[in-house]
Amino acid sequence: MPSDLETRIRNALATVSDQQTPNLSALARSSNLPYRTLVRRFHERGNFEDKRSSQRALNLVQETALRGRVNPPIGKNWAGRFVRRLPEGFFWIKQKPVDKNRLESEDISHLTTWFEHVGGWLEGISPKNIYNFDETGFQVGQTRSQKVVTRYRYSSEKLASVDRGQIVTSIECVAADGWSMVPYLIFKGRTHMEDWFRDNPALDQRYNIQVSPTGWLSDLIALEWLHIFHESTKNRVGINGKRVLFFDGHGSHLTFGFLDFCDQNRIIPISFRPHTSHFAQPLDQKPFLSLKQHFRKENSLTNAWFRPDSAKRQFLEDITLIRKKAITPRIIRSAFRDTGIWPFNPNIVIGPIQKDGMKGMQTTQFSSY
Repeated sequence: MPSDLETRIRNALATVSDQQTPNLSALARSSNLPYRTLVRRFHERGNFEDKRSSQRALNLVQETALRGRVNPPIGKNWAGRFVRRLPEGFFWIKQKPVDKNRLESEDISHLTTWFEHVGGWLEGISPKNIYNFDETGFQVGQTRSQKVVTRYRYSSEKLASVDRGQIVTSIECVAADGWSMVPYLIFKGRTHMEDWFRDNPALDQRYNIQVSPTGWLSDLIALEWLHIFHESTKNRVGINGKRVLFFDGHGSHLTFGFLDFCDQNRIIPISFRPHTSHFAQPLDQKPFLSLKQHFRKENSLTNAWFRPDSAKRQFLEDITLIRKKAITPRIIRSAFRDTGIWPFNPNIVIGPIQKDGMKGMQTTQFSSY
């Protein structure tokens, strides 16, 4: 809106608009206006407001129209209607919370670099000498809720179960050709109990069974397992041949003793990048998924018919059958293929991540072996 001074200048100039050379000095005195400003306006040099208006994105008429439109609040249903008629170039998506570390682990440039190194290490290595090992945990003796058909509605509502303390860890190792190593089992406890083994017809005598206070892996147990791995696989590799061993970044896999033993026995240790094992590690795909599904089914069935306090003994009886169903050569080979390790094809992993737009960076196209 023009200021009072601007209005007075315009009115004064209107009185002399028909004169070629008006006496601007006299006009300034009679109208009590700044002489220089009056002269500048007479020669059409413009005022500050006009200049500022010309530099704006919207002119005065447009601003007035915008203010008139914005003032009324939009209706409560406007957002929903807008989503249904989204203009071209807009997308309605659902955002899911993802752990920050996992999000960073899917950086295409880092994954590309990791696979480039892996490709070099795998060159000349046969699939029977490409291994992946990892641990998975079981809570034995614990029964899941289930639905059954019964004549006894109330007396059949409860199932015997045990507390969450009965943990068993299984260290599994598989090779890209479909081979699987005998599992290394870790029971929670301080000593081996005779009842676990006595007259247990299903127990495979080759099983390696250890105890720990937590039921989980330790540095010492990891090194002991590595010695067993070496003895179990040394006849599968030729003279002066190398074995490649993939694992996650757990601290027990990265101790000096563990890595030094690998170096002395021509074992190439390769750690997955942090927070990538859920999509890059073969065992975390179909093998462990299948193993857990078969275990839950067998565990619930066992607890429905046997005493839950003998859960560890029963676990040893069940695990052989469970593994035969769950970790088959076909499933193992499929897991290595689905993670791009063998046959070597990183684009199987990188392609979907790039397609999802996790980072949107250009990736190198790898050739497959």
